[in-house]
Amino acid sequence: MEKWREEIKNDPRPQSEDMPLKTIVLWLISAYVIALMAMGLVGLISLGYQVLGYLRTGQWTAVSLLDALKYFGFTWATKPVSWVGAHKILDYLPMWGLIPASIFIFSITLAALIKIGSSPRLG
Repeated sequence: MEKWREEIKNDPRPQSEDMPLKTIVLWLISAYVIALMAMGLVGLISLGYQVLGYLRTGQWTAVSLLDALKYFGFTWATKPVSWVGAHKILDYLPMWGLIPASIFIFSITLAALIKIGSSPRLG
């Protein structure tokens, strides 16, 4: 019996019971980071599209979040019956605003994860 306990103590593998939960959490965090990166990339592409249009024609063509919804065929984006205030806000917000928004959300998330990771309970 003593030999068995000694082998368990010296086993280099993690002895945590919640290893599958940690794996799920890591997958969710990875998906979240990828979604934020995609959001920033969409903002960057829309900004590039607007800059190229300006360089070609000399006139700035704004692309809003509402324009993206119209492009994907959401009928609410063209004829809002309700949530008219949200419609006006989305029409005002530029698509390239996703770049600073994604950086801000990523920074807040990273700071929270560092704080959680440095907690003495989990360390």
